[in-house]
Amino acid sequence: MMRKVSDTEKARMRERYSAFKAAGLCPQCGKQPQAGMIMCTDCNEKRLAWHERNRARSNASARALREKLWDRVLVAYGPYCSCCSEARREFLTVDHVNGGGRAERALLRTTAMMLRKIIKDSFPPTIRILCMNCNLSYGVRGYCPHQKEP
Repeated sequence: MMRKVSDTEKARMRERYSAFKAAGLCPQCGKQPQAGMIMCTDCNEKRLAWHERNRARSNASARALREKLWDRVLVAYGPYCSCCSEARREFLTVDHVNGGGRAERALLRTTAMMLRKIIKDSFPPTIRILCMNCNLSYGVRGYCPHQKEP
């Protein structure tokens, strides 16, 4: 069972984490991480072990966060495909108007990271919401058949 942490203790922990991270140290313990890593080896192994023991809880938490971020993006851009007006959430995707989505996905690695970046960048006009069919058609053919229909 986890112990209750006071608000002042949480604030102190956040300040310590930020200070360590800004100094290029492991944000958990303050040790020097290996080159190219954020956390030291010990803390990273503890984090991975915790994730293995709590996989269902961790996945549920990540899913809930992704849904909250997706809600914010859909409120900003509209909850439907900007090409064909498809509104079923399961079909909707983020499209990079000028291309470059594949490179950005490789750089950011996760959907949550991409959604956070969109929110942080104040919902740039170079992003739009498309259904998977329209997004695939634009990516493969450069146009969507909905735009060619009479």
